[in-house]
Amino acid sequence: MRRNAQGQSGFWGIRMRGATVALLLGLLLLAGVAVPARAVITQEGPQELLLDPVAGRLYTYLAYDNRILAMDVVSGQLVSIITDVGIPGNRYEGTGIQTLALDEQAGRLFAINSVARGPEGQTWMLFAIDAAQGTVEQQIPLGVSLSPPRRQLFADPTHSKLYAVGE
Repeated sequence: MRRNAQGQSGFWGIRMRGATVALLLGLLLLAGVAVPARAVITQEGPQELLLDPVAGRLYTYLAYDNRILAMDVVSGQLVSIITDVGIPGNRYEGTGIQTLALDEQAGRLFAINSVARGPEGQTWMLFAIDAAQGTVEQQIPLGVSLSPPRRQLFADPTHSKLYAVGE
C-alpha cells in the first residue's frame, strides 16, 4: 500500500486510514461467509469500494460481473445487487465504473461507466442510483472519449449539486 503525507493508504482506488482498511477487509471476509460465494468472489475482485456510514452500507463494484453489491455492514448480508450500469469492466480497455460517490442526504449513489464503444472512443455516462432501492434513476451523458474520464465526484447535499473534478 502507498502512503501519502497524511498517513493515508491508497487501496482499490480509495483513500483511508489503516483501521478503516482493516474494517473493510473484515467486512468483505464476513460477507463472503454470509452471502453466496459467487456474489462476492469474482475473477478480479472489487474495483471500487464506498462506505456509507449513515445507512451502514458498503458498496462494492465488481467489474467483470458488472454489478454493484450493497452489503449491510452490521449483519454482513447482501442487501441489493445493482445491475444495468453500463458495459462490463475490462482493466485492459480501461472500462468499468471509474468512481463511486454518495449523496447521503438524497440517498443517491453515483457511478461513471461506459455504455457503448465506437470508432471515436467510448460513450461515458453518469448513473444516478437510488441507494435504498438499488435501481438506476437517471443516466447523464458525459460524452465520447478514447480514455475513461478520470474524475473525482463530490456531492454537495446542501445545494443539491454533484461536482466532477478532473479530466
